Amino acid sequence: METQRLRQLCLVVETGGLREAARLLGISHSGLSKSIKALEDELGVALFAPSGRGVVVTDTGRRVYEAARRVLAQTDDLASVARGEAPAARPLRIATFEVFSTYFAGELVARAFGDRPIALRERVPGAIEEALADDAADVGITYVPMPRVEIDYLKVTSMEMGIFGRPDFASVPIAKLPFCAPAIPLTGVATAMRGLDGWPDERVPRTVRYALDMLESALDLARRGLGVLYAPAFVVALHNRTVNARHALHALPLPKGIDASVRRRDVFVVKRRSTEESADIKKIARALREVCSLAPSP
Repeated sequence: METQRLRQLCLVVETGGLREAARLLGISHSGLSKSIKALEDELGVALFAPSGRGVVVTDTGRRVYEAARRVLAQTDDLASVARGEAPAARPLRIATFEVFSTYFAGELVARAFGDRPIALRERVPGAIEEALADDAADVGITYVPMPRVEIDYLKVTSMEMGIFGRPDFASVPIAKLPFCAPAIPLTGVATAMRGLDGWPDERVPRTVRYALDMLESALDLARRGLGVLYAPAFVVALHNRTVNARHALHALPLPKGIDASVRRRDVFVVKRRSTEESADIKKIARALREVCSLAPSP
């Protein structure tokens, strides 16, 4: 199998079509089309399907593309070694959801990976595990495990959850609090939890005033005194470091239904079972233990 055809496949996928890929490669559209067809015949699968005037990558084509990227990276490393050069440093691919990536990413780089390229893949629970299983990520971070047979969960710490907002909300009954909550529902979870923020819906109903995709949007509404959010205490502690004191968020009273068993959540580093517990994983675990212990000032 020619690596040239694998490179052509990757470029077609990454540019979204044959025409642009052919232009970048400096070859004709028909020549590239014939080369891709030859690769399909060699593999015995359809890598692309017609779509309007162009093509779209098939599910099989996407899997072959991911495998081709790994093969080409190894080929490039081999060529570097043959020339007596060190292989180019590839980024550490971390899959996690936005609760961590919004504020933890900067802490992780500052504490452990200041000289290491990082590729942060923001995924929801389930998709984190899928990214690892498909080798689209090297390591994951989660507090909502979605077990798969090929995945290991390493519990590294636990973190405190709480309701946070402006002090004006301190005396407002829980049923009247205007919550900012993740718009993306969780599916396939063993508990009755429905949202990424981990609110125990089965114990305490709440009013979601603002359904949002981005944690930073929820924090902005909370800073303005328009809503409250249920979030890890360390996230709010890091947030408060970056804003003027008058915009800092404060811990609000928790209802009786949210006891210690719900309020503290285990945090896991996620890896493939076939992957050893590397130095990178140990650095992430150490950073998580340090950061998850932070709490907002009273």
